[in-house]
Amino acid sequence: MPISALRPALAPTLILLIILLTACSASSNTPPPRQQQADQQAAQQQPQPAPTEQPQPPARQQQAAPTRQQEQQQAQQSAAPAQAEQQQIAQPSAPQTQQQTQQQVRQQTTQQQPQPDLPADLRVVVLFGDLTEVVYALGAGHVIVGRDASSIYPPEAELLPNLGFNQELSAEGVLSLEPTLVIGSPTAGPPEVLEQIRGAGVEVVIVEDLYTFDAPALKIRAIGTALGLEQRAETLIADVEARIDAVLRDVAARYAETQQRPSVLFLYVRRNAPQLVAGEDSPAAAMIEAAGGADAGTRSGIYGFAPLTPEAVVAADPDALLVMRRGVESLGGVESLRDVPGIAQTRAWRDRRVIVMDDLYLLGFGPRLPEALADLAAEIHRLTEE
Repeated sequence: MPISALRPALAPTLILLIILLTACSASSNTPPPRQQQADQQAAQQQPQPAPTEQPQPPARQQQAAPTRQQEQQQAQQSAAPAQAEQQQIAQPSAPQTQQQTQQQVRQQTTQQQPQPDLPADLRVVVLFGDLTEVVYALGAGHVIVGRDASSIYPPEAELLPNLGFNQELSAEGVLSLEPTLVIGSPTAGPPEVLEQIRGAGVEVVIVEDLYTFDAPALKIRAIGTALGLEQRAETLIADVEARIDAVLRDVAARYAETQQRPSVLFLYVRRNAPQLVAGEDSPAAAMIEAAGGADAGTRSGIYGFAPLTPEAVVAADPDALLVMRRGVESLGGVESLRDVPGIAQTRAWRDRRVIVMDDLYLLGFGPRLPEALADLAAEIHRLTEE
């Protein structure tokens, strides 16, 4: 199945919403519309069960830069176990899949690969989580001197100075890190701040928000060009696309064998925030369908993202629920889903079929897309064997 055949045609308003879903923090008090990093900023400003790193004042950020490589080396020594934990589906009894094992090996190899030949004075600030992943995947994480609050993967990225919510940047905070290049998403700003940064002679590259199956290639190519790593970018693109195609072939083979596509309903749930369900032309639906499931929201007539109502959930009546880890943790764990209107009346809840995946891993559409797709496919396929 060609990758292009799976591209969802997302409306601009849906793209705004999914930015929140891909990089939301442990905070549970921020509503969804395109404020994923606001969740993380809120988590930094008030006590939370799993707080993120606090933004550092400019003086401290400048002091942190000389020791950043030492900190990264220490982080790399313990990164593999942390990455494995972050990327597994959050079911305590679920065995580790073959794809997850392969993923850990690939990540360790990436960390050990020779650093590319880059200008000695190159200093990069990255302002979105999926973009930060790309820089690290290209082997150029050592040139990053600062990041936004959504940039939490790989784990060593959290050792970098945190500039906070990428829509509320200050020119002074960014410029205090003395960057020569800023890479951000279209949400980075405010616009006048980016103009101030450009006015100071710093190159600013904006990478389009993309949530289709060719998104990794387009993001990698754009960032590879900005860093002068075009050849390395094309090599990475070929690897990522080959792995996506391999997963799709595996899914097709499984379907040919079982002729079953379990229905899966994606829920956006978060304490003290609007609850949503996903349907046709949403990134969540694209992931479910590509992984061998049938999107329950699409089947019940939901388009994009819609408010979660008891009627919508009962009408969808999925075989399984798909939720994001931080959202369900904000409710108090998987068992708390019974309190979400309509959930207790579904087949999925009666059989306790709940798939939990990390937010940015599931919907980041970056270099880890093949692994996320493979892990989701393994969970959906397991439903056909129960």
